[in-house]
Amino acid sequence: MDVLDKYIRIAFADITEYVSFGQRGQQVIGMHGPLVDKGTKKPIIETVNFVDLNKSSHIDGAIVTEVKQGKDSIGIKLADKMKALDFQAKHFDLLGDREQRQLHNEQARLNIDKTKVEIEKLGSDDQNGPIEIKIVSKKENDIIQEILAFAK
Repeated sequence: MDVLDKYIRIAFADITEYVSFGQRGQQVIGMHGPLVDKGTKKPIIETVNFVDLNKSSHIDGAIVTEVKQGKDSIGIKLADKMKALDFQAKHFDLLGDREQRQLHNEQARLNIDKTKVEIEKLGSDDQNGPIEIKIVSKKENDIIQEILAFAK
């Protein structure tokens, strides 16, 4: 049950438990210091993107597999959700009805997210070749419709 519990925590981990991200206002800094509007004397504010790591004492570190800091960025990698979901699918009879539904919904959502990322990668390439979309779940007509709508 401990192993199953670990796989459940990995499968349903939420990145927002580990990082905070979004946009915020930040004062524009010029060569000679902070810039201000000449007319109003108010600081000039620009919207910037941010990613802040949460404190390690507030997160489940067992799910984090890698944290690295580069010159201009910090990366955090969580344990593989798909492997955890696959493990659970193989041991499906260990889960109750609620957990089975939650597992199935999470698998479908991850498949959609993965397909969206693959489509974005194809769209950013210089090649304009054909797009191949693989649908894993045959039971979810809604998933197929969402993927087809996104691809258009």
